[in-house]
This record gives sequence, C-alpha cells and structure tokens, in this order.
Amino acid sequence: MLRKLLNTLSRHALKKPEPNRERPRGPVRPAEWYFEADGHFKLTLTSHWTEHASDEAEQWLFHSEFHQASITLSMMLVDLPLDKMRGTAEVMANARREAEQDIRAARNVRFSDYWTQKEDDRHVWHVTYEAADDASISMFTCWVTQRKVLSFYIDVQTRDRNYARRQFEALHAGFEFAVP
Repeated sequence: MLRKLLNTLSRHALKKPEPNRERPRGPVRPAEWYFEADGHFKLTLTSHWTEHASDEAEQWLFHSEFHQASITLSMMLVDLPLDKMRGTAEVMANARREAEQDIRAARNVRFSDYWTQKEDDRHVWHVTYEAADDASISMFTCWVTQRKVLSFYIDVQTRDRNYARRQFEALHAGFEFAVP
C-alpha cells in the first residue's frame, strides 16, 4: 500500500534516498543509540530496540521485544509547493488508515485522535491518528515539508492506552528531522 501511495505522489518526487548500506543491525546495542539517514532524520533509541531489514530503500523497521512494539519509518524526497503540503499529509494519513482498516478488518479496529496542523515556526504540516483493536494500539504520524515526506508508524502490543501513550511520547521525543 505504501508503494502505491509513493507512486501516486511520485509526480512531485525529485529522487529516492539512496539505501544506507552502513546501517547497523543486530541485537547488540549500547544503552542508547541513534539511527540517522543521510542527515534527513535522526531517531534515538534504547538498547531494547533492533533494526530489521526492509525490502524498500526508503523504509526502516525497528522492533523491541522488551517493549512489545514495532516502528516503521518511511521517507520520500519530494519537491512540493507550499499549497500542496497539507493535502499530501492528508493523502498519506488516509492511505495508511485505509490500509490499516484492511489489515485489521477482522479485529474491529477503532480510530481516534485524528488531526492535522501546520507547525507555526516551520514550513511543516503534521498529521496524526491513533488506532486500537483487541490486541494492540498504534499511532501514525506524518510530517510533510517541501523536500520530504516522513511517516512514523508505531504499533504497541497492548490494550493499556496509558502504556502505549508513554511509548509513543518517548519515541517521538527521540525523533528529529531537518527542514526542508
């Protein structure tokens, strides 16, 4: 589904990011480590997280058995005019939401906390939603700048919303990206 969405947005694309062949993999990590993609973003994680291989160069996967959580981080380099940024953020969120409904159809998925906003101090549109079913709680967040689209999907295997929220907040606090 993400591939289809990326193809839909490709008319604005400049280029796809080169795969980072130097990315560390495996279970051995210092107490805190970070993952950086060619200066586009930085994600700081604890030693409980490991990176897993992805079939797509613009997608990064992380998993933590300790936290019972997974992260999917995607980036697409684009050339968007300012007036298309909000629409692009909403297209990304709606496509992800439709895919999540299809994937979790048998598990009675419920969506909440959907919102879109422009960050005041930067040319960034931000869209997010939360989804829950009987087994997990997830959060999708997408940031759109004139030069990149970053999507950050976190899935926590719990029904405890407070625990999931703490995970979301901790992971978001460790995520930084450059504008544009």
